Amino acid sequence: MKKPTKSNTRIEFHIPREERLRIVESQRKFCADLADRLEAGDSLSDFERAWAAGALRGWVDLIGDEATDKRKDRRKIEYGNVAMHYACLRKSKGMKHDAAIAELAEVNGVSQRTIETAIGKYGKAAMRMIPKVAKK
Repeated sequence: MKKPTKSNTRIEFHIPREERLRIVESQRKFCADLADRLEAGDSLSDFERAWAAGALRGWVDLIGDEATDKRKDRRKIEYGNVAMHYACLRKSKGMKHDAAIAELAEVNGVSQRTIETAIGKYGKAAMRMIPKVAKK
């Protein structure tokens, strides 16, 4: 059995893009309104105070000790190689897209977004190069 990691224990819920955009807009409005109220010195509900405190505590964990380089992930991997590995996982092992992305991100020590970018550039060509293995 695989040892639980961040990438294989997370449950993802897929929602339509329009719904996601509506939710994001609602969250942005809530945050902007709360920020305005904080700046104005308005009183906050218990929920708003707890939410603001939680957001600030969460932000503390995101402050890195080192300067960040947004290109760091791109220098760690060869996009073509990752796309070929992705094609092998999908066609030879029959892995689902999300599982293959998560595994490649973990193996390569980069974000899932970086893996998605690599596949976006070279994935179609890699998928054509790898034959599908018939299940016995």
